[in-house]
Amino acid sequence: MLAYTTYIAFGGGILGLPLIRSFLWPFIFLLLSKHRVPITGRRQLLHRDAEHILMGQNRKTQWYLDFVSRPRVSVEDPLTKAVQAALDQLSTAHAVGGHDFKLVVCHDICSKSPEAMNKKVEKLIMGIADTFTATAFPDGTILMSTSQLSECYKLGQVGAILAHEMGHLVARHTAERFSHDLMANEFAELFGSDGPMSNTLAMSRLQELEADYIGLMLMSETGFDPQDAVEYLKDQESRS
Repeated sequence: MLAYTTYIAFGGGILGLPLIRSFLWPFIFLLLSKHRVPITGRRQLLHRDAEHILMGQNRKTQWYLDFVSRPRVSVEDPLTKAVQAALDQLSTAHAVGGHDFKLVVCHDICSKSPEAMNKKVEKLIMGIADTFTATAFPDGTILMSTSQLSECYKLGQVGAILAHEMGHLVARHTAERFSHDLMANEFAELFGSDGPMSNTLAMSRLQELEADYIGLMLMSETGFDPQDAVEYLKDQESRS
């Protein structure tokens, strides 16, 4: 099935050239991919402006932390110290050299103040739930919740969660997704297409699997038992 029609200017005229979308991106990918993901070695398309733009958006990390209005667990709390110790241990892996990871642990329950309740309504509108799973931001901040930590019965499972999020950061997945969107928009404009030229769902699945793999390698290198990650995932499946 023909997905797109591109138009090439030739000899003062416009020549319509049908191209199958699945044939288009592989050639573009091979021509432009010069980066490789650490550990997996996968070729990666990174737009020249992606990481520069993302670095300028780091203030959004603080905005998000303020907006969700969850109280943070003190850095002196034993829980935070235990998670930080796991993060420090994982940070000794060779592949994460040069990355600066920052940990934030938040309670899931919002404050009952009127201001917080108003934000809760806004969060519902925006689709931000009162409970959340670990999230990694491009600036290296890893956000974890007390509810997710309460589901871990050993430090190795906490390490598994952290290692997965670190995998996203090490592989520059946010920059990659942003790059695909930038490149897709540029090529769509060039070829006169009104439809999307990137497959967000496929990219998301690929990155999640890759973060799992990188996480397991980080755990293995730094003294964690990768089986703890398997046990944690099985526990999550049984809860769903």
